[in-house]
Amino acid sequence: MKGTLQYCSTSIKKNPVDAVILFFCTAVFILENMHGRLWMNDFRVYYSAAADLLKGNEIYGKLYVLGSGNYKYSPFAAMIFIPFALLPYAIAKTVLFFMSTAATVLLFKQLAVFIKTSNKVLSSRNINIILFSVFAAALAHLFRELHLGNVNMILLFILFSAMLALEKNELNAGVLIAFCMLLKPHFVLLLPLLILRKKYKAILCIAALLIAGFLLPALFTGWEQNAHLFSEWIETMKEHSVTLESAGQNVAFILQTNFFSNSSLHFYSIIEAATVAAFALLILFLFIKHLVLERKNGTVFETGHFRAEFILLLAMIPSLTITDTEHFLFSIPIIAMLVTFAFEIEKRKSLYVSILIFALVLYGGNLHDLIGAKLSEKIFSLGILGIGNVLLILLFVFRSFAKGVRK
Repeated sequence: MKGTLQYCSTSIKKNPVDAVILFFCTAVFILENMHGRLWMNDFRVYYSAAADLLKGNEIYGKLYVLGSGNYKYSPFAAMIFIPFALLPYAIAKTVLFFMSTAATVLLFKQLAVFIKTSNKVLSSRNINIILFSVFAAALAHLFRELHLGNVNMILLFILFSAMLALEKNELNAGVLIAFCMLLKPHFVLLLPLLILRKKYKAILCIAALLIAGFLLPALFTGWEQNAHLFSEWIETMKEHSVTLESAGQNVAFILQTNFFSNSSLHFYSIIEAATVAAFALLILFLFIKHLVLERKNGTVFETGHFRAEFILLLAMIPSLTITDTEHFLFSIPIIAMLVTFAFEIEKRKSLYVSILIFALVLYGGNLHDLIGAKLSEKIFSLGILGIGNVLLILLFVFRSFAKGVRK
């Protein structure tokens, strides 16, 4: 017993962030179960759609849970959840919960290496401070992710792994990115960067796997039914894109509700198109700037520049698309870099840190149980989270422009 306690104590000292994440997730699991609140409704939608797909039933146009409980993902995504659907729901949701927990721990391990590569002079203590800061900022969103049973932390871990793999093995990276795109089409926003960075092997791999992913459900449904499901999925996505109930934190919706009197869907579409164009120009400007730096330094490709572009695109996804608040977890990598930059700045450090803290409070400060339901709803209605994410994006772009990105 004494040896076990000593081993645990040593492990916590070596990996304090891992220990805190595991403690938090385990506490959430126990407390939510004790109070009968571990509903994991997002997972229930996946689970139920997979069960219906296995039975040959329709999976679109059904309300699996109250609220926005329709299945709006690809037939392939439903197929992926078939192994869960073979288990009792209580066991299946427990497996998914701890898969998300494991993905979170592994992502933060990757971030530790990522930060160390970016700044080799940082001590282990400072890296842990950075990781704790990132975890604290994302706490509210991580809790919601676990409560709803979504798969965003799993996807973020896979995409971050893909980014690292792109430097050595494009085909492996292509497999990982294609898998994420088949689960959630938002990640097609990564394709322009892969094209600009001439990752042609990865692009071809992604294209081939997307085609395969669209065809694979036919093994369960037959070709005709699979074609029908595919068309139903497209229609469902169109319907979802014209409902603004989940758009409360994206840039276009914030601009429309705060600066314009026109609340029509058509006007929103115009603002959304303009917003996407503006962000596209921003990332293109950053890419060109990095390319000029690379050529000036006599290099064809710098890893640091590509990584900055990749994680910036991930952070932009929830600000550009109609999606739920837990998708803002995709900003975790740029938050890690922004906190890391605070250890590098010499001039005007207090100003930078003040702006960063302000942005992080907007991003992660809506702690429902801490501030109360009424205030939480007011903060949400004002789009504070979305504003905070945009500030983080702009601050990251500014730091990348001002100092460049370390190789």
